[in-house]
Amino acid sequence: MYVPSRLISWVAKGVSSGLDGLYLTRFESQRKEYWKALYSCVEIGAPYLILFSENDEILPA
Repeated sequence: MYVPSRLISWVAKGVSSGLDGLYLTRFESQRKEYWKALYSCVEIGAPYLILFSENDEILPA
């Protein structure tokens, strides 16, 4: 299992704190789900994370 370095962890926490400030209620409530998805992508070797909304007009569910 991959363990991030302290610098990467510090940068990730800074980014998430910044996003919390911009989108206080929306991002803070969904941050745990974003990080779970990111870690699962890393575990399977995917180099990126695709984010989408439930109300996506381009590709409805």
